[in-house]
Amino acid sequence: MNKEEFLDILERELSDVPREEKEYFIRYCREMVEDRMEEGIPEEEAVGTREELDAAIRAFRQENGFGQQGTRTDGADSVGYWTMAAGHVRSVFIDISNIRIICVNAESDQIEIRYPVDEDRIVTEKILTDDGQMHLRMRGKERKVFFGLLSWNWIIGDHEPVTVCIPSDFPGEIRLLTSNASIVTEHGGTPGDLRIETSNARIELRSAIRQGGSIFCRTSNGRIEYDDLSASHIELTTGNGRVTGKNLTSAGNAFLKTSNGPFHLGNMTAEEISLSTSNGRIALEHGDARRITLSTSNGNVRAHLAGNIREYGIESSTSHGDNTLPSNMSGGERKLNVSTSNGSINVTFDEV
Repeated sequence: MNKEEFLDILERELSDVPREEKEYFIRYCREMVEDRMEEGIPEEEAVGTREELDAAIRAFRQENGFGQQGTRTDGADSVGYWTMAAGHVRSVFIDISNIRIICVNAESDQIEIRYPVDEDRIVTEKILTDDGQMHLRMRGKERKVFFGLLSWNWIIGDHEPVTVCIPSDFPGEIRLLTSNASIVTEHGGTPGDLRIETSNARIELRSAIRQGGSIFCRTSNGRIEYDDLSASHIELTTGNGRVTGKNLTSAGNAFLKTSNGPFHLGNMTAEEISLSTSNGRIALEHGDARRITLSTSNGNVRAHLAGNIREYGIESSTSHGDNTLPSNMSGGERKLNVSTSNGSINVTFDEV
């Protein structure tokens, strides 16, 4: 190994390290090699072995909290890994396409990202930015599959996911972005925002609890499912897909929107609840909020709400369907707006 190869390896193996720290370490290593060469030591001997270089890189990463990166073998598959001490990271951003994402709680104080390594999934960027963002960018390929006269795109990356392991007390923002592939998160407990976006695929939120942070989820042509969702503000948006969930709590607003799909929801508690769809029914087992909006078309609305009807100022409307609510009624501090067409409205209350 000559000096140029030595420096190339350093540059590649430290590609995720912030620029200032990386350049300082590479400059230190280059000067050390050049000093030894000036003393008459042959270039290959001055550079040392690859094993010695790998040991120096590991020591640098460990001493400065920059974690490790490399490749492991998992059966017949190769899996890349990238770890970083959570205390050195301010936010996590996964920006990929055609590859599934799974986000879970880490078992240590390290953030670890595991990703498939093969010719169909290419890492285009992997860096801890100067402002502390742990950023992974990948692209998975699509292949055209033919069956007789029919063909369709097969998403190569939808089989082996990118897995993100983050400590439950991590305070920073988590942003997960892909397309044509699903996103599943079982990560909760942190105060930072959670932002999730995909297309043509589902989003699943399991025990996603943000202590003071917000949750923003968006997809299209895919369903959204949640269980035990809690945050200061929640927005879930899809199109041509259903939204189903069990328990949702928001200290502020909870805005859920879809089109051409139904809502089937359990308990919801928030300052404001807004459910909006078209060509789909709305079913809410229990809602508790100061302001509630339930809006659809070509679908029934069924809901059970906290308090009694006299606590609400009500506006409701439908056509070609029954309605258990008055079309307009003054009431207490709570506000209720329910509308549909070609469907019935059936709203009941905890207290008669």
